[in-house]
Amino acid sequence: MDILNERSVAGRWLRIINKGVNKMGLQANEYSNPWLSEGEVPPLPLDRDRIHIISQGVADPCYDYDVIPLTYTESRWMAFVIRADRNDMKAVLPEPLELEDDVIEFWYVIHRNTMIGPYMEMGVTFAASLKSQDGQTYKAGYYPYMYLSNDSGVFAGREPFGFPKKAAYIAAYEHGLNNNYFNMLMERRGY
Repeated sequence: MDILNERSVAGRWLRIINKGVNKMGLQANEYSNPWLSEGEVPPLPLDRDRIHIISQGVADPCYDYDVIPLTYTESRWMAFVIRADRNDMKAVLPEPLELEDDVIEFWYVIHRNTMIGPYMEMGVTFAASLKSQDGQTYKAGYYPYMYLSNDSGVFAGREPFGFPKKAAYIAAYEHGLNNNYFNMLMERRGY
């Protein structure tokens, strides 16, 4: 199965770039698709096993994108950790994931320099686990909510990787002696 054929969306997109029609800051026409050179095409999202559905999400596109080489410099991360009611946390945790503890991290990030433009991000993370059929337990952070101030950041995380990113108005205010105090504001935009 060749996903870069003449009729595929990816194939048409690559042809447009190679013809020089796309002038949106393309840096190189080098593609890294190791699964193409090995002859292995990844399975469709719904054909994956349970672990890969959880890690990559069923909201993925029909075919996996190559890893997007994003670079971030001058990012500032602020996190707040609190304890919450386990029943409330379980209400947003999808099956078959299991809750690990009652700690929630609220985090804000100011990305000043990225390959997709500057933006701010706010999210919620807590620990979850999944037991595989062979008895092994996989532990990771689960992100039920992620909000970004820039659409390109939303698309770079949601479409290729299935993160639950949505657009929002986010503001960060630093004040006080040596900017050692800050306030964060987030207002959801859209659905």
